[in-house]
Amino acid sequence: MPGRGDGRAIYHTSAKNEDEAAWIESGYQEVQYCDAPFEWRPVLVFDAYANYRFNRLAMQFSVTNIANRYYLDPLARVTLPPPGLTLRLGVTVGF
Repeated sequence: MPGRGDGRAIYHTSAKNEDEAAWIESGYQEVQYCDAPFEWRPVLVFDAYANYRFNRLAMQFSVTNIANRYYLDPLARVTLPPPGLTLRLGVTVGF
């Protein structure tokens, strides 16, 4: 098969760390300064992938986070969002 396309949708439901409030109340103050806040909203992210092969030439193309959603990975302890809309193109030539 010379070419193929795929897609995926990833859904994460909301989450909240109920234990953090109890840790803070019990005197473990470091929790609120290290990684707060920790409540994640639901998110639905779409990605698409395609590849094509012809003889010795192979091409790959992907589009991730098609809707360009700003979100935090659920249950991540770092408040750094994943990249927004991302396009990737790859070409491989065999010798």
